[in-house]
Amino acid sequence: MNPGVNVGLWPEVLDHVKSKIPKERFEMWLKEAALEEEGGNYAIVFPNNFAKEFAKSRIGAILQESLAEVTGSNQPVSFQVRKPRAEESVPSHPDLNPGSATIKAAAEMLAPPKIIQQRLNKAMTFATFVPGQSNRIAHGATEAMALGEDGISPLLIHGPHGVGKTHLLQAACKKIKEDNPAWKVSFMTCEYFVTEFCSSVTGSKREVFQRRIIELDVLAVDDVHKLGKKAGTQREFMYLFNELHNQNKCILLSSLVHPGDIEALDDGLKSRFMSGIMAPINKPTYPTRLAILGRQIKKHAKDFPKEELEYVARAVSGTPRELVGVANRLGLEQRFGTRMTRRNVDEILSEFISQPLESLSVETIESAVSELYNISPEQLKSKKQSKSISQARQVAFYLTRKLLSVSYKDIGEYYGGKNHTTVIAADRRVELLIETDPNTRASVDKLIRKLNPSTLTKEEVE
Repeated sequence: MNPGVNVGLWPEVLDHVKSKIPKERFEMWLKEAALEEEGGNYAIVFPNNFAKEFAKSRIGAILQESLAEVTGSNQPVSFQVRKPRAEESVPSHPDLNPGSATIKAAAEMLAPPKIIQQRLNKAMTFATFVPGQSNRIAHGATEAMALGEDGISPLLIHGPHGVGKTHLLQAACKKIKEDNPAWKVSFMTCEYFVTEFCSSVTGSKREVFQRRIIELDVLAVDDVHKLGKKAGTQREFMYLFNELHNQNKCILLSSLVHPGDIEALDDGLKSRFMSGIMAPINKPTYPTRLAILGRQIKKHAKDFPKEELEYVARAVSGTPRELVGVANRLGLEQRFGTRMTRRNVDEILSEFISQPLESLSVETIESAVSELYNISPEQLKSKKQSKSISQARQVAFYLTRKLLSVSYKDIGEYYGGKNHTTVIAADRRVELLIETDPNTRASVDKLIRKLNPSTLTKEEVE
């Protein structure tokens, strides 16, 4: 069977198609296509599978209709991929001008795609990540995905700033690329995705952008909560998410909050985020804080006193990012001659925490919140749900969790026997409000400064 190019019919078919689709699409998708015929059976052939699938999905019906108009027959046309033979002269159309700008865009579209990605931090590997109780699910699931285990994708890691979400995403990308050098692996922030998408729309290269994402083997996107309120970008992200998921590609995401709490996120996209594995990650508990501090201090100084290291791990209840800052300072102090006595350690820590460990408690936080919101501690523990009391209670939950790392269950029991799920929801809501509501952000920062003036604000952490 040696089908031949039908020189007579194809230009006529193109004439009909040209009147039904935009010029740029006509030039981009049909420049290198041809019509073949054998025994009355018609096939439109394309130079590669990508071009075939794009044309079939977007103008397949128009091509079928146009061929029927020319031949007077409704016989179905097939879409195929075939390498053009050198001796063949493929019929063209006067409007398919090889020098036009859109043909250049077509050439770019059909060329091997340039991967859209951001530079990875060399220090962010699984070897440098300190696992612990607060991150065991996120760490375990991410490592399993990186090692090729099925059933992990899509994976979404959610938790507050500075707890290691970006570290895990980048570590997974490095490990996957190391084990699969030929794979197309991309890490990017949500802001980078939005910028690239908007640039592609402005430059009439949307199909090129889509191809670059769809042909990835691994897509890792950091801070997807920032898709909220970006309706157009959400639609594009959902389309690309579906394409990758349907091809069983790896999708790895991170978010500041649980997907269900992302404000103005499309329900369809929300359900897709929640369709896979959602792995929470929180501030480290004491054993993990101790390990982080010890590992980081060793980079600057040796033989740091064990009892002082344990004291610091109890006194500083911050995120891994904040702990690294404390460790760097302590290690350098010792390296350049400061003796690590308790008095000297306390003096150094005073720049990071304002009160001795013993003076900051659940009661202290409760009192400060009550004073700021002008309500009594009894009202915070009550079941009253007025807006002012409810908001103050949620802030109290959030600060207790942030500054003391008290469990959700214990926080709920202290505040009148509330269910731990109520505390979790309140904690996430305040995290989101800090991002979106200036008044809440100002109130929380004011309380943090009062309770612990040297604790970093959101802007300083970021």
